Parts: sequence; C-alpha cells; structure tokens
Amino acid sequence: PRSTLFPYTTLFRSHDEVLAGMISQEDARDKRFSMLFHRFGVRPTEEERSHVRVAYRNSYRAARRATEGAIPLLQALRDRGLKIGVISNNLVEEQLDKLRTCGLIDYIDSLTISEEAGMTKPDPRIFHLALERLGYEPEEVVMIGDAWKNDIVPARSLGIRAIWFNAYGEKSPDGRVPSLISFSDTASALALILAE
Repeated sequence: PRSTLFPYTTLFRSHDEVLAGMISQEDARDKRFSMLFHRFGVRPTEEERSHVRVAYRNSYRAARRATEGAIPLLQALRDRGLKIGVISNNLVEEQLDKLRTCGLIDYIDSLTISEEAGMTKPDPRIFHLALERLGYEPEEVVMIGDAWKNDIVPARSLGIRAIWFNAYGEKSPDGRVPSLISFSDTASALALILAE
C-alpha cells in the first residue's frame, strides 16, 4: 500500500445531530446524560446535571491517550514512506484537539473530518475526498477501521483493502477481512498492513 487511512468514530445518535447542525455539542451531552438519568430513574436538578456534564468532560479530556502501540506503528509506516490519512465523523476542532493531545498530529498527512467535508461515513463521498487529498486510488491504500458499518463496509465497496481494528475481539461479520486486536506488536501490525 502507498497510504493508510485511520478512522475515528462515535456511536451516539446525538452525535449525528451535532454533525448535522441540529444541536450543539453541549446539548448533545445533556441529551445523553438525561437519557442515562431517566433509564435509572434519577431526576437531578439542572445544577446537578450541569455538574455531571462538566465533570464528565473534564475527566474525558484528562484521560485521552493514543491507543497503545499507535505511535510506534505510525512512525514505522512513515519510515517506509507511507502517507497517513484520517477520516473522522466529528467536529474539526474536537478532532484536532484529540490528535494534538494524543501526540498524533505530526504523523497525519491528510485529515478529512465530516464537519468540514459536509458528509459522514459511511457515505462513499467522504472516502473519495480522503483519497483525493492523499493523491491515491482505492487499490493503493489500506483502511484500518474500528467500525464495521462505517469503515470496513464502505472501504471494501470502493475497492480499498480493509483491516478491522477489533480491539474487543468481537466475532467478525466476514472472516475474509483481516483484523488486528492491538497495535502493540508493531512488527505484526506492519506485516498485516503491508501484505499484498
């Protein structure tokens, strides 16, 4: 492969509403916590809800780390002259902040984020845009994705070789798709990515 695409995915429905501009990120968080409180029969005051949102956000930001083994793997890919692209369903500033915080930003050659792209995965247009930005054809890249529906299925439909990042060891919907459960073994991950 001449390039590798790494995804970032979020699974909350309210996240889709944020990306569509229907609600703010803060409203989306409030909606998710309200649903959680309701599920357990808890009725917090507005002040308590606000405290929980702030505490969650602060804890989330403080806990962000690169996936174990990701940086050595990205460095190994760069050392071999490969370009690294990211496709993400998120807001631009949110993803840039994550990449900076996790020490990944300097490894990224191309960043395609749904907010600025105007489309979200699994829409094939966002994959085409990422390919265009990298300057490669589908058969020249490898997609490493953690979301089967949003990453693996559309990549394969476009002729992109896909690798499922299956960190939780789930049963594969298609055994023909190779998977990685970790990036910790750089040599093994690299061999799988570079396999023709």
